[in-house]
Amino acid sequence: MIFKASKAVNTLFYLAYIFSILFFLSYIYSLISPEIIIQNTSSYEIISKLLFFVSSFSFIFLSVIFKKLYISKLSIFLLIFISFVLLRTLIDFNDLNEFLTYSVSAGGGVLIHFLMGTLLMAQQNYLLNFTNVIRVKKVLNITMTFSLFLVLLVFLQIISNVNESVFLIDILRGSYQLPGKAFIMLVLFLQLMILNLNVRSINTRFSDFLFLLISFICAVSAQGFGSNTGLVVILLLALNFLGFRMISNGKNIKKILSLPFPSNTGFNIFSRSFQALMNRQFVTLIFITILSTFLIFNLFSEYLALFRIFSYGELGDLRSITSRYELLPNFFPQAEIGLFFGNLASDEITTGKGTYPHSFLLTLITHTGFFGTLIFLLFLINYLNKLFTIENYVKEKLHDVKKYKYFLLITFLMLFIYTNFATFFTWVPLWFFFGCTINMFNFYTYEKSFRDCP
Repeated sequence: MIFKASKAVNTLFYLAYIFSILFFLSYIYSLISPEIIIQNTSSYEIISKLLFFVSSFSFIFLSVIFKKLYISKLSIFLLIFISFVLLRTLIDFNDLNEFLTYSVSAGGGVLIHFLMGTLLMAQQNYLLNFTNVIRVKKVLNITMTFSLFLVLLVFLQIISNVNESVFLIDILRGSYQLPGKAFIMLVLFLQLMILNLNVRSINTRFSDFLFLLISFICAVSAQGFGSNTGLVVILLLALNFLGFRMISNGKNIKKILSLPFPSNTGFNIFSRSFQALMNRQFVTLIFITILSTFLIFNLFSEYLALFRIFSYGELGDLRSITSRYELLPNFFPQAEIGLFFGNLASDEITTGKGTYPHSFLLTLITHTGFFGTLIFLLFLINYLNKLFTIENYVKEKLHDVKKYKYFLLITFLMLFIYTNFATFFTWVPLWFFFGCTINMFNFYTYEKSFRDCP
């Protein structure tokens, strides 16, 4: 028997989705609020994560009454890799705490953050495809407004706790990694929510403005914790978004997007559309960067010494860069420990805990071996192939889909390149991004197939 959702049931869908977003934002807030972090308790984090999954899975369970649900084959590759990593935690550490660290912790839980991104976007995709799109836009506006309120609240907490001479919370000195990652995940989620609506030709100018404002506050707030990664990555994401918006709303954009595909391929890096968009955005970003740098150094030069990114006034201090370079030789002894199947404790066994080379691919090899690296690369190849490919879309939406695919590709490249110079392979913003863009859950009508989303 085929069921059709009534207005009352659709309202339940929206309520479940709104609660999922609110609990996700509550989780982010538990990681970036100085007042909560100072309390040194994980109860807020655990409760918000639990409620998020209750709301999100309630949405999924309700959806299967009305639509067929399929798990994408692409996600299986990633789940196999994650399962391999979690198995290695039990073998290499024989410690449940390490298992939890790699699976559900805020700092390195690859599984939980992948699922968070997957569930958040699956709910939005379901509502966009099978309900009223305008109501989804209203949810976006609510999300942006609430996010702005939260980051402003955090910023005020930072202001009231910073050192008198530098922009840094002394009482939390050294506790910058979790807040930095949380700020980045928030920015990633908000921009993907916006772009997902744009694929349906929905105007989001109000949300665009709020996004840029939120990103700026998040970037500055990240420096309050001392997170250079938070500042740099968020600024890159915001500038990328701004540049993308400028070219996508500019003249001749339709002409660029109408450029033909190479034969027998989709929207890949060899297509003229992709190259034309990238060239135009590159020029735009150079202009924005030069202008921003000029304004910052001329209008706010006296305040730059307050921030960690400028070494608190010692511009010649490059320890944050040189320290990463000095760790690169550790790759060889760590890789030898588990050349084929890896060892998650390879740094602890050889050169000391935490002395791994700060690079996604290098730590992937040293800690998961060639076997784990091969599984991940199989996923990555298929993932990129999916991002590069456009197929079976109605002609009227082709331009919007092209722009969306382009944005995802550029954003992924920015994140992936950065992780290979600065982070461990469990860097959660990247796993969260995979979850948001992998389309793990796909919904179809019982009568005929229906494309979920690009």
